[in-house]
Amino acid sequence: METITAAAPGAQDDAIEKFKELAHEMRGFGGTFDYNLITAISDQLFRVMEQFKGINAQQAMIIKVHIDSMKVVSTERIKGDGGERGEQVMSGLRSVIAKFT
Repeated sequence: METITAAAPGAQDDAIEKFKELAHEMRGFGGTFDYNLITAISDQLFRVMEQFKGINAQQAMIIKVHIDSMKVVSTERIKGDGGERGEQVMSGLRSVIAKFT
């Protein structure tokens, strides 16, 4: 993430577009394999990144937390909406976004 924040503005714009493309693809894949929480996390990441104009340290943290959340879903094999654990993950993401935006 430090590399992205230190990159030239044009390179940051390219990175934002690539992350958005990946988030868009993950939205579709999540539902296909009954990982609806991956879909929700990816959708949230895509939407928040649409507001980015370059990437600063706070925005890099938002991206990182979303990626880490997807790792949790994958590692813990949280299927569907994840129930209580899924709500904890999404609530944590909402808190991070509120803090850094």
